[in-house]
Amino acid sequence: DSGHMLPPFWLRRLVEPVASGNARVTTSYHHVLPGDHGVATQGRALSVLFLHFMQLVPFLCQPWGGSTAILRSVFDELGVRDTWNRTVVDDVSLASLLDKARIRVTAVPAADSTTPLAGETAATWSAWLTRQLMYLKLFYPATWVLGGLAGLFVVSSLVMLMGCAVLALAGAADRTT
Repeated sequence: DSGHMLPPFWLRRLVEPVASGNARVTTSYHHVLPGDHGVATQGRALSVLFLHFMQLVPFLCQPWGGSTAILRSVFDELGVRDTWNRTVVDDVSLASLLDKARIRVTAVPAADSTTPLAGETAATWSAWLTRQLMYLKLFYPATWVLGGLAGLFVVSSLVMLMGCAVLALAGAADRTT
């Protein structure tokens, strides 16, 4: 996460809701600033934007490893240190602990960072996306299955729509239905 550009007063903005007692855990996210017009770079930027939008939905908001603040008492009560000693992913394992304890994460968009990105390849984008999905599979198996089914529904709908468009253009289907 060292390549992220932080906004002025990033830490103050991130910690303020915790320090004032308005939240027990806060997080921000990042925006990818594409440095080229490559499909993979643009695709990664859109993927991150989609995840950012999910962060803004209160019941979907999860801590992001690049920018999270948590009360020390919550950190200790949940045994976060022990969990992190046994896993390779910090944010999703923390999200799992918070979910089990029914502790909500508060998004702090004013603390969002910017990530310059250029030269992304299909392989690096795929590897990043695979890691994101595998973490979900390990910590949230039901969500992972539902996400896969939702993706299958979207793809099959697009394929059917393209088929209908081809049939309509070929005159084999009514263009008004």
